[in-house]
Amino acid sequence: MLALTPLLTTLRSLAQQAQAVLAGALSQNDTATRQAVDAMRQLKAELADLPPALLSLADSPNLAPSLRQEISHCLEQIGKADTFVPLWSQRYQMAPGLMSTLSDEEAAHVLLDQQLPLTWHWEKDLLVILGKPSSSHWEALKQRGQQRCVVLEKATDLSKVNGQPARRFASLTLPQMPEELKAVATHFKAKTTSGSTPPQRLHDSVWLQQYLQNLPLIQRSENISVLKDAFKGRPLVFVAPGPSLDKNIQQLKALAGDVVILAAVQAAKALSAAGIVPDYLVLVDPKDFSYVLDGADLQGVKALIAGVTCHENFLKRFDKVIFCNAHNELDDWLRQTFGANAVTGRGGSVAVTALNLALYLGASPVILVGQDLALTDGQVYSNGSVLSGVKVRLGADGQSFTYQNCTADYLRTGQEEGEDRTQQAIQALKLPGFYGGEVLTRPDFYLCQQDLAAIATQVEKALPDVQLLNCTEGGAYIPGFEHMALQDFMPELVVLEVAA
Repeated sequence: MLALTPLLTTLRSLAQQAQAVLAGALSQNDTATRQAVDAMRQLKAELADLPPALLSLADSPNLAPSLRQEISHCLEQIGKADTFVPLWSQRYQMAPGLMSTLSDEEAAHVLLDQQLPLTWHWEKDLLVILGKPSSSHWEALKQRGQQRCVVLEKATDLSKVNGQPARRFASLTLPQMPEELKAVATHFKAKTTSGSTPPQRLHDSVWLQQYLQNLPLIQRSENISVLKDAFKGRPLVFVAPGPSLDKNIQQLKALAGDVVILAAVQAAKALSAAGIVPDYLVLVDPKDFSYVLDGADLQGVKALIAGVTCHENFLKRFDKVIFCNAHNELDDWLRQTFGANAVTGRGGSVAVTALNLALYLGASPVILVGQDLALTDGQVYSNGSVLSGVKVRLGADGQSFTYQNCTADYLRTGQEEGEDRTQQAIQALKLPGFYGGEVLTRPDFYLCQQDLAAIATQVEKALPDVQLLNCTEGGAYIPGFEHMALQDFMPELVVLEVAA
């Protein structure tokens, strides 16, 4: 019990503040709600600093039933607030006209509500302010307890961030940000979000709860170390569910047996419809979007490679699951059971994890197919995928888009991320295109492209014999990859397999 005290204390405090969040909302008291949300931010950051071994203690079979029940109750209370807080934080984005009715001080607080991560240490974490803050902004920051700030008033100020140690970074974009800082804002967001700092929802209670639920299966299952260098020198194709997959799927069918096929779960139905059985499917997201497997024949798939916090509704569909570290520090607790070799695949998306996995498996060349990372002709997914009907419509300003034809499940998973996919306008960014020029993309796709390019740079230095190819034939250009049509590379793939 004594060893568990820090974890129990933090969870109890989080549950108490979660109740305060909902009470403040019920009484329409923004100040009380804000104070409780900020307290939860701090407590989640403190949870991140607890020794990983505490999780094993929390799930010990020797744990008293009363303590297990208390932990479950705390997580339930925290989960209720976790569903509400993202929507509360963005409440004025849904009614932007109301912002003009706020005082300068209240508007400054609302700006912080919208932009600060939901896991945040007010003393240790670094806030980068883009633009010149007013006295109201400084007063709001002081009231919230923010200790570390860097102000960027012009593009050349970006160097101020260099050498600033921090576990987490966040940028605060001010309404009157100079035009020249817009490019800096995008650059900074990509650099800080895709680095080693924990993602915004790193320690949401749902992830913790799912790890606890999955632990018995994790202990019975193999971990990714069983596949270390298992495909040394063999070609591997990672299949993503982007629109261009439709161009390549028949060619991919012809290659089956000559290459290792690793596919995102979102591509399972399209592959199944084409008669392609992937060797492995990969999953990193903890949300339950298992509906993407509907209609897919999973017979013949060797295993699902999954992060330890993934939802059980995915795991129970497969006869065999191989666990890995997907992309978050909760997954690092897997080390406590299986050792350092059990952990691989860090990254903020399934494509990043898949590339790291392919390198861990020793594969070469590593080939991307269906990895558009772009809003291709208003389409997001392959025609063969469960989500083929989801479209995007570009706004009149050419800088935002909205979703169209969303399924109920797709709307639900968006809401879990605090994203209203029924009407919310989302920023559209630009990336260089596979065929030259520029393509429009989503913020998460933009960050994924940055991450893939960063890994390619590391591969060039550390693994010069490993070949990286982007055979997506559409979408975004990825620096560090060779770009060519899959059809043109097919003869070489067959030769490589024969030689192996």
